[in-house]
Amino acid sequence: MNPGQTLLNSIFPNIKSLDNPSSVENDQIEQYIILIMGDSKVGKSSFCSRFAFNTFNLEIKESQKTESYMKKIEIFNKKIKI
Repeated sequence: MNPGQTLLNSIFPNIKSLDNPSSVENDQIEQYIILIMGDSKVGKSSFCSRFAFNTFNLEIKESQKTESYMKKIEIFNKKIKI
């Protein structure tokens, strides 16, 4: 197993493949992972918070760690977890 796959498995244990991260072990709901990366203080956490919780905080503090957000949506009668 390559180092990238090992890291991926430690963060997201249900992902089967680094080449196809959208293939996960779950039959009930499709899951997709979106990685947001960029320079500090550009609004990554604010963007994710707005998407996941529909909130916007003007006083959000700079993130010093990896954060994760999850949202379940239904599109075309299909349940998806992002």
